[in-house]
Amino acid sequence: MTVELATFEDMKKYAEVFIESGFFKDIKDVAQAIVKIQAGKEMGFPPIMSMNGIHIMEIEGKHGEKKVAITVGSKLMSDAIKRHPKYDYKVKEHTNLKCTLEFFQDGEYLNEETFTMDDAKRIGVSNKTNWQRYPKNMLFARAMSNGIKFHCPDALGGPVYHPDELGAVTDEDDNIINITDTVTVKDVEVVETVSGEKKPVVNTPQTPAKKRSFLMAIANNKNHERHEELMNILHGRSLDVGSSFDDDAVCTLYDMIVASDGIE
Repeated sequence: MTVELATFEDMKKYAEVFIESGFFKDIKDVAQAIVKIQAGKEMGFPPIMSMNGIHIMEIEGKHGEKKVAITVGSKLMSDAIKRHPKYDYKVKEHTNLKCTLEFFQDGEYLNEETFTMDDAKRIGVSNKTNWQRYPKNMLFARAMSNGIKFHCPDALGGPVYHPDELGAVTDEDDNIINITDTVTVKDVEVVETVSGEKKPVVNTPQTPAKKRSFLMAIANNKNHERHEELMNILHGRSLDVGSSFDDDAVCTLYDMIVASDGIE
């Protein structure tokens, strides 16, 4: 049975009950619960699933300011594909070293996404606590996140990110344990809807200038998981992300980094 949240008051009542229950330790107040519920509603999830599988993270903006990002656990991602009328996926291989998922649309094979421990080592996350304790879970999460971004983006209304992709440490159920790194590649603003409701919206680079800023943020952050790869690519081609790097080259490099990490 689907729960209908017809009004803001309906959502607020659910939020108050969730807070009073004490079961959701990551939520400090009603407002945070409402953000989770609203984000889940826009993705097609009922309140309880949203409270369990959607996580609000504070990240670092372009100029060092604190921002908000909404992330989605792999269980919700996989559920979204399974219940979607067009999409489906199958597990082709899943071990402690590798996860390969096959994606389908209207019964037809689209492509497969693979994420390995070698990939995790390459981007500098294999030593994180969650990767050490739950390698199968994290490999599945990354393969699923990439699969949705590349093959089924409309299953959740657009590209989404797993908390691990934005620096969080999660347990085997996708709950955030703590945040180990910050990212500076996103810009988040709060917009007001026609109804007067305020909600966070994540903006991603679209123009060459913004893509250049995106790349420079990674280049200037040695702790970012894509920093080493980006610098290796630049040094190998005798390039930089400064003003001498023309717009076409910026877009090409941006696409390379996006494709390798699932950021968009």
